[in-house]
Amino acid sequence: MLRAAGASRRDLATIQSPMPGMSNTTALLLAQAAVSVSRSDLRWEFANIAAAVAILSIALAAIALFCFRRSTRDLTLIYFGVLCILYGVRLLASRPSFRSLFDESRMFWVYANWIITCTILLPLGLFLYQLGRRTPQKLLPLVSGCTNSHRHFRNPRYRARSQSG
Repeated sequence: MLRAAGASRRDLATIQSPMPGMSNTTALLLAQAAVSVSRSDLRWEFANIAAAVAILSIALAAIALFCFRRSTRDLTLIYFGVLCILYGVRLLASRPSFRSLFDESRMFWVYANWIITCTILLPLGLFLYQLGRRTPQKLLPLVSGCTNSHRHFRNPRYRARSQSG
């Protein structure tokens, strides 16, 4: 929620325009100029928006690659593209600077985030199913290697044995 800088603690959305000819949008833009935002908050906003744009670009590249390949029935790229689109849109929708571009209520953004969060599981599951169905023999050593390395670093007995020998 945006707050005014200084001693005033009024919500900026409730500020009424003192001039009758000025629209609410102009009054809101003028009121937002008084908001003080730290540099770290702005950097964090920029980093999140840049990550969302990068994820959306990867999604569009994956879908374009699927469309321009000849006679393939492998849907892994489509599932990955839809997964990235949903995650990128969810990341953008969670940023207050992106929300300020649209005149929607807070509940709209809460519902949009909830719907995307529930829906993102479907392309994720289909993508992982496609990966696991195609190469289970290649994934098994990777999973067992990760399990063994995790056991090795977590257990002090294994660490002591590897350092002494």
